[in-house]
Amino acid sequence: MNARRAGAAVLLVASGLALAMLCWRGIYVRYNADDFWTASIVARLGFWKSQSFWYERWSGRFSYTFLIGIVESIGPRFVPALVPVVITSWFAATLMCTGRLLAGERAENTSPSPSIRRAA
Repeated sequence: MNARRAGAAVLLVASGLALAMLCWRGIYVRYNADDFWTASIVARLGFWKSQSFWYERWSGRFSYTFLIGIVESIGPRFVPALVPVVITSWFAATLMCTGRLLAGERAENTSPSPSIRRAA
C-alpha cells in the first residue's frame, strides 16, 4: 500500500470514528432557545407565509429558513434523526472524495470532462 492510499485510509477511518461519536451525541439533540420561536412561526403562519415572515425580518439566510421550515413542519420528533442523516451524508461525501485515493488513481492521469475541453 503506497503512502497516498495509506493516508486516505487513515483519513477515512478517522472521519468515520469522529462522525460515529457525533451520531452518538446526536441522540441528545433537543430544541433550544430560538428553535421554539421558529417552530411557533411555522405553526402559526404555515410554511410559505413563514418564509415570507423570515425574509422580511431576519438575517437573509434563505436556505436556512427554508430547511428549518421543512423540519419545523415535520415536528420536534424529527430533530434527533437529523443528526444521523447529516452525518451519513457527510461520511458519504468523505468517502467519495477519498475513493479515488483508495483505488490508487492519480490525479494527473485524469482528463477533464468534455464540457471543460470544449470551453477551453
